[in-house]
Amino acid sequence: MLFKKNDTVIFFGDSITDSNKSGVEGPYVWDALGNGYVNMVNSYYLLYHHDLNIRIINQGISGNRSQDLIDRFEKDVLSYNPNHVVLMIGVNDAWRTLDCPQIPVYNMTDDKYRSNVEYLVKTMLEKNINVVLMSPFYMEPNKMNVLRQMIDRYGLIVEDIAKKNKLLFINLQEAFDKLLEEVSIFTISGDRIHLNMAGNMFLRDQVLKHLNK
Repeated sequence: MLFKKNDTVIFFGDSITDSNKSGVEGPYVWDALGNGYVNMVNSYYLLYHHDLNIRIINQGISGNRSQDLIDRFEKDVLSYNPNHVVLMIGVNDAWRTLDCPQIPVYNMTDDKYRSNVEYLVKTMLEKNINVVLMSPFYMEPNKMNVLRQMIDRYGLIVEDIAKKNKLLFINLQEAFDKLLEEVSIFTISGDRIHLNMAGNMFLRDQVLKHLNK
């Protein structure tokens, strides 16, 4: 198992991580950790590994891109002195590039995306924070779709960064592709990006499978 007793773990990302959270942490009856996979992962450790006393913090914010994570990095990650950060970002980098091409700040090249993720990883490693990298995903079976192509390139970039830094990498795009060979997209998502409860359960299972090796 990756986590040790009294570890602090931050899940850092966008709306998929956020999942309608009411805050960063607090009384769980108020769903401070959201209603998605982060809360499910936390519930798993509370129930089955309560002796570890792991502190899980949800630092996902809906709509965030990689630059937004950099902008709030000091406040939302480093100030908590975490032992681990689970990072997933990229779908909004691609999405905003495509649906807001007239707005320069939203134009994200592959090189800029790589630079942003590398900055986050490098800074965390310098602070002795273990980093787990998860690929962004888009549940679109047509691999010629322009958004799917961008997300696939981002996934390869994240995988390359993980390999170069010898970090745990979770290929979520590959996992969802395999799942969709068996179930309908509408079983897990209404828009091919955001997850319903079944989709979050599957994402939880992918995360735990790798964290508990």
